[in-house]
Amino acid sequence: RNVELGMPVAASLQAPTLFLVAQDLRKIEIQANVDEADVGRVKPGQEVTFNVNAYPGRNFSGLVKQVRLGSQTVQNVVIYTSVISVDNSSLELRPGMTANLRILTERRDNVVRIPNAALRWRPPASSEALSYVQQPAQEAGDTPAGPFAEPQTGRGGGRGGGGAGQNIGAFAERLRTDLGLDEKQLAELDKVVAETRARGPVARGAPPAPDQRQAGGREMREAFIEKVNAFLSPDQRIRFRDLRQDMRPERAARAAGNAGIPGRVYRIDARGLPASVPVRLGANDGAFTEVISGLEAGAPVIVGGAPPSTGRSGFGGLRFGM
Repeated sequence: RNVELGMPVAASLQAPTLFLVAQDLRKIEIQANVDEADVGRVKPGQEVTFNVNAYPGRNFSGLVKQVRLGSQTVQNVVIYTSVISVDNSSLELRPGMTANLRILTERRDNVVRIPNAALRWRPPASSEALSYVQQPAQEAGDTPAGPFAEPQTGRGGGRGGGGAGQNIGAFAERLRTDLGLDEKQLAELDKVVAETRARGPVARGAPPAPDQRQAGGREMREAFIEKVNAFLSPDQRIRFRDLRQDMRPERAARAAGNAGIPGRVYRIDARGLPASVPVRLGANDGAFTEVISGLEAGAPVIVGGAPPSTGRSGFGGLRFGM
């Protein structure tokens, strides 16, 4: 009832509303304000959970019925109205209540996930013991040529620190973490990586022609594989072969069903030092992120801790997540 007995009604100016009658309150709708940054993920049919101040600690459920195209600007924030359909058979929910909603936009079951803190952690650049893991962010297998890609143009327009030198370093990190190398093998791997970089066009200082670059990449790749196989055990050679195949972008995407987005975490290698591990990431709920490929379930990763010492006796003060 919008009016009281004795109130003036100016019917000649506009049609007054004396009473507002709801035919059936067992089916109600929530008009939710969705920020423009989130509206792209909201679709009809998605599950919604919400609560109201009248029933603290209690959750209700509904479904997204409609996402309207019209926008509003409230305090310089653009919002869109989404209509949520709710079953109110108990008649506990009343018109005009304020609801706080959570819309389920994506769901993953039985997947590997890591804390988001693991994606943010980086080793201190000033640590002498960590100098060998300070590789550029480009990941092995992200380019068609794999870990021996052609040099890329640097910020200054030249062919500075890009290309094969970057990718071979990231690929070597995968070998350190995935092949279970001992101290002697790690030293041999460092030697092979240094020799491969010394033969690259970046080290020579003159960018080669495209045909020469392609032939040189094949030659570097074959020489690298031959030298690494020389100090590996038979089982390690098999894993090395499988790793090279998995690093190809097309096969990795088919195996995962979704290429995901690239990321990087760190774990402790055989020498007790943080080693970078390239990973492919999927859904993110704000606290954890899905790992599509790059880590197995239960693998420890570094999520934080005090800066390590520069010695090679191990890293104290680090925190690990699973």
